[in-house]
Amino acid sequence: HIRQVEETIAALGESEHISEAVITTISGSDDIANIDLYAVFNVSASSGGTDIVAMIIKKYTKLNISKALFMADIVVVCLSAFVFNVQVWFYCVVGFLCRVLVVDNVIESMNTSKYFTIITTRAKEIADYITVDLDQGATMSNAYTGVYTGEQKTVILTVVRRRNAVLLRHRIKEIDPDAFVIINNSMDI
Repeated sequence: HIRQVEETIAALGESEHISEAVITTISGSDDIANIDLYAVFNVSASSGGTDIVAMIIKKYTKLNISKALFMADIVVVCLSAFVFNVQVWFYCVVGFLCRVLVVDNVIESMNTSKYFTIITTRAKEIADYITVDLDQGATMSNAYTGVYTGEQKTVILTVVRRRNAVLLRHRIKEIDPDAFVIINNSMDI
């Protein structure tokens, strides 16, 4: 897929009607820098520029960092329409939209945890794995009965980081292959 994009960009670069700015915008070279920037955001730091304004907006409002950065950058993009020509303004808009998409996807994925709902008849073993091996908390309830089997079931609720989610899922299958597991993304725990 990357090779196809590179070939397309190279072909566009040979055209007399395609400027260097278009190639830069299409290639998304700015997105790599944006990923680094959002790794900095994840530890509540700043690299300067509009991200400082975004962090101030975030501090004094209920907006998350991506929405605050959106607000700060939209002001810059709008002002660029008065300073530069229409073509430059268009590239600012396209770059801005790419940046917004990167912020939402990268930051959200960095902070995502997995919320497990585990319905099982072997709750003690699974709970021990969660609390001892993964060093995570969990909540259990025994007030459930399977409708189809009439068998008493226990529900375990827990939230783990993404790296531990795969381990937990595999261990649940080893302990109780008949366990019913629901896994959801979770934020801000």
